[in-house]
Amino acid sequence: MEEGYNNLGEGRNQRVQTIREVANAYLEAYKLRHRVQVARLKEGAAGKTVNEEVGFLLRFLDDVGMRSEHACEENGS
Repeated sequence: MEEGYNNLGEGRNQRVQTIREVANAYLEAYKLRHRVQVARLKEGAAGKTVNEEVGFLLRFLDDVGMRSEHACEENGS
């Protein structure tokens, strides 16, 4: 009970991130989002539809843990 009240549980290490980690995650999402948006707009999709699709895609990749793996493939790592 004390761990939960004082926020000492194991999850705290996962929530505390450096500025670099947060910035890298943001840039990764931005690059992916931009690439998908441009491709879909060229196909003639409506802006609202594109935004909904991109939001779904990013949430899905986060849920299955693939977003960071995808960024490594794109960067050639």
